[in-house]
This record gives sequence, C-alpha cells and structure tokens, in this order.
Amino acid sequence: MARPKSAVARSHGKRETLDRSETLENIWEQKDELEFHMRFPTPGIAEHIYKTKEDVEPVVYLLGWEGDDGDLSSLSECYEERGCVTIRYSPPKHLNTFRSKLQPIVQRLVGLIPEMCLTDSPIIIHCFGDSGTNLYPYIVQEVRDQGLSDSLRGAIFDNGPRPPTIKKLVGILEDSSIKGQDRLFALLLVLLELGLFLLTMLVGSSFAAHISRWFPPPPWQVVQEEEHPPAMFMYSAQDVDLEKIGFARQNKGGIVIMNKYENSDAQSHYTVSTEQYEDDVNKFVQLLTNSDETE
Repeated sequence: MARPKSAVARSHGKRETLDRSETLENIWEQKDELEFHMRFPTPGIAEHIYKTKEDVEPVVYLLGWEGDDGDLSSLSECYEERGCVTIRYSPPKHLNTFRSKLQPIVQRLVGLIPEMCLTDSPIIIHCFGDSGTNLYPYIVQEVRDQGLSDSLRGAIFDNGPRPPTIKKLVGILEDSSIKGQDRLFALLLVLLELGLFLLTMLVGSSFAAHISRWFPPPPWQVVQEEEHPPAMFMYSAQDVDLEKIGFARQNKGGIVIMNKYENSDAQSHYTVSTEQYEDDVNKFVQLLTNSDETE
C-alpha cells in the first residue's frame, strides 16, 4: 500500500498539521518509551526538492549529539524543505559506552520504514559525533536484516567516529549518569577497546580481523573498513584521527568525499559555517539520489 506523499508533514505556519505529527510521535513514544522525531517533507515547496529516478522521498536518519536535539532539529528542516523524510534520534550519553543496548532502539527506528510505507525510498544516514556513529553499525545491519540493503545510498559523518582515547576514560569518570558497578564495567569496556586499538596499530589489520571473531568491531573500525555506501566526512583541521579514517576507507575502494572546515572546531561546523555546510550536504545528497535540484 502506497503512502500519500507528505501525508504527515511538518509545515511552517500550519499548526494543525504539526499537531498531527506530534500526536503520532507521542503515540510511538508512549508505546516504546523511546523519544525520537519523525517529520515528512514540507508541503508546497516544489522548487527545492530532491527528485529521485523513482520519484520517491529519501529517508534521512539524523543521529547523535548525546540527547541534544537542537542542531539536529535545524538541519532536519533543511532536509524536509528539499523533500526528505527525516528521523531524528539523540541517544543518552551513557549509551556511548553500553552500545549493546542500542540494538532494540535501532530495530524500532528502522522499523519505521516499512511501517510508514517507505520501503522504496533511498536511505541516508547522517551521524554526529561518537554518539551518532555508535548507532551506525546497528542501523546498517538492521537495514540489511529487513531486506533494504539496496536502499542504503550514503552516510555522512560529522565529528566522528574516533578511536578510543584516555580522554574517553576520563569522560566516564566524570559522567554522573553512570554509577556503581556500571561505572566499573564501563571503564573495563573502554580499557579493552583501547587495548585492542593499540594492538591493532602495532600488529596490523590482520589482528583486527582475527579478534573480530570474539569481539564486535567498534564503530570507528566499521566505518574505516567498509567500502559501501558512499560516505562524506565533515571534520575540523585538528581532527586528524577522523581524517585518517576517511582516507583509509577511500583506500579500501569506497567512494569518499572529505570536507575539512578550517574555521570551526569539532562540534560547531553547522553553526559556524551554516551556508557551506548546507551546500556540502546538498551536493552530496543530489549525488546519492541522482537528482537535479532546480533553482
């Protein structure tokens, strides 16, 4: 059954339409105890829209920033104005460490695609920071499990992923949301990941392939080693680790676009360089959807 285009849309100045969308989200949140936001394309804007060969709306996942939905909300509107369906989710900070708890969340987020009759839509994943990238491997796997591999068109990585560091260990010690035995367990997990990372750097990628039989690869390694889908990396001049991951992926044979922002630090590319950021994203999505945006 086909869903009418923009059946539940986010509309500027039409409060009744927005209320219906918010009501739908509230029903989902009460059912799943999961706070996310789903928006459909802004109606009535025909001059700025991604047109795929199949004439369907792209679905964009906006993931990250540890529970802060502010920047995601602003960027979400840009996607919606160009004809995209958006699904936003900001995971709580403690899930950066306990990544295994992300699986049921991801199942619900990807399950929205068949539920809302969007199985023909191209899928793009836009990740922010480590919190967004932690969701990425689970999203990709769930997309495959639901038979939607051909729909996965591209990924955007803003300020992540990064290999484990001592700073990450300090962050766990300072995180008041992780308490008691969970804090000890979190420290052990990060120490293990840090140790495996250092061994991989010393021994080589063959070691990483060997240990993956017992330990699932961390997000940074997944992003670095895969060739598909096409990816765009958005990073600052100081972000050497992310730059290395992007070029390593490119050397594997993947289609990679590297966008270095000279005038902004790690978490401010969109707020400091808004026009450039939107233009970079726009060109990449046009490439992924084989679309021509009319001016």
